Amino acid sequence: MKMSFIRNISPSKLHYIFVAMLLTSCSSNIPEPISAAPAQQTNITEVQKNPEQSTGLMVRWGGVINKVENLATHTRVEIISKELNDDGEPKVDSSSKGRFIANYSGFVDPIIYKKGEYITIVGKIERVDTELIGEYAYPYPIVSVDSEYLWTELGKEKEKQYYPNYMYDDPWGYPHRSYYRRPYYR
Repeated sequence: MKMSFIRNISPSKLHYIFVAMLLTSCSSNIPEPISAAPAQQTNITEVQKNPEQSTGLMVRWGGVINKVENLATHTRVEIISKELNDDGEPKVDSSSKGRFIANYSGFVDPIIYKKGEYITIVGKIERVDTELIGEYAYPYPIVSVDSEYLWTELGKEKEKQYYPNYMYDDPWGYPHRSYYRRPYYR
């Protein structure tokens, strides 16, 4: 019965089915909350230089979480900015582009949004506040978060630990029980 179904389809229809299947397999992997990048994108240094002109602009920024501070009415998440790919994913190996604070209304769990996790946010620039990093007065852009995506697996690849002097028994060396060295990876 399956063969008769395929025989009844014309080659041109098979072509359309193949193209439709190909297009659906190539669909975007951009997470929905951050899929829409603002048309007019600005960076942190431009906002720090011109805070009055940047207020109200929509941005899609991301990076690694440095600190989470829950206050009475909102939560401040300090993020060390990283360059983003076209899909909004922070580039782990890129250098820092500065720091900004993501303002969330309500409570954000610091166990989930912990230091070292990668995040991308889409939001509106509220203002620029100057706060101390050590003794340096640093201008932090404050972004009101509309949507966000937490990249839980980004940067978590485990590195193999190398043990060069690991000794193990050679099962084929019986009765001599010869031992030899071989690098051991865990």
